Amino acid sequence: MKEVLGVLLSSGYSLDQILDWSWDHINLTAECIMTHKVEMINMVFEPVAAAFGGKGKKKNRQKSIDSQRRLREAMTPQQKENDLLRSIGMAGLKVQGPTK
Repeated sequence: MKEVLGVLLSSGYSLDQILDWSWDHINLTAECIMTHKVEMINMVFEPVAAAFGGKGKKKNRQKSIDSQRRLREAMTPQQKENDLLRSIGMAGLKVQGPTK
């Protein structure tokens, strides 16, 4: 409960205001304030982490997956087969190309 009161007091609420509220109101207000603070911290630290080589959020990963999917859909069947054989070969397995 100390943390909850600390969050509310540090956000500018007076002790008299807080004591007039119900327990549910106090908890909801503190939760909303903490959620907002965490979002603000993430907004600041994401570019900093990216500058130091950190990984992006899952949104960027989904964009990458979508662009790779579009590239694969644009490939001809022969290109798809060659790509599959190349990836299997890079995994360390010996693969012979298709015989003509």
